[in-house]
Amino acid sequence: MSAHAIIAVRGGQAAKSRLSGRLDGWRRTALVEAMLLLMMEILRSIQSIDKIWVVTPTPALADIAAETGALIISDIRSGGLNGALGKARDKISAEFPAATTLLLPGDLPLLDANEVDALLRASSATTIAIATAECDGGTGALALPAQCSIPLAFGPGSFASHIAAAANHGFKTCAMQAPSLSLDIDRHADLDALLRQGATGRIATLLNDWRAAA
Repeated sequence: MSAHAIIAVRGGQAAKSRLSGRLDGWRRTALVEAMLLLMMEILRSIQSIDKIWVVTPTPALADIAAETGALIISDIRSGGLNGALGKARDKISAEFPAATTLLLPGDLPLLDANEVDALLRASSATTIAIATAECDGGTGALALPAQCSIPLAFGPGSFASHIAAAANHGFKTCAMQAPSLSLDIDRHADLDALLRQGATGRIATLLNDWRAAA
């Protein structure tokens, strides 16, 4: 299998604004950077992943990703997560049409290499593998052929949307429940869940510092 992982991430003072009641701008920036670094480390450890692409409008995050071996796609449009992932998918489809693509938001602080590998292995030329999100009927991650052009709909209710889109385009689906792919950090409840489940490394240090300051 030749797999390309895509991470879409946005930084800056506007990033993770729904956490602003508990984390100031500096802490939110640091959290975004720490999650990106952790995800890069995990993805680089997976043998089936040949290339890692990071799509971001944020120069500081582009620099961090490039230093850890990612290929950078600058995304200055306002298409959000789905627009960013779609832009990268289109580029990979044109340059590496036989590849499998792994689509990930940039805020998965519990990412686990074994679960990522299992999701990739569940996908094929005819099958889209979908990891469910922890809440709101969303999608945690997708593994699909590079040339599969189903509409991307990450966000609330997207799991059912992706299942329906796959069927409409003639693909089978394999749904997976993978804890490390299900928890993204957008809301106060997500921070609480992360604290309960146990972050590691720089993320744990940041959260512990935040709790001490609070």
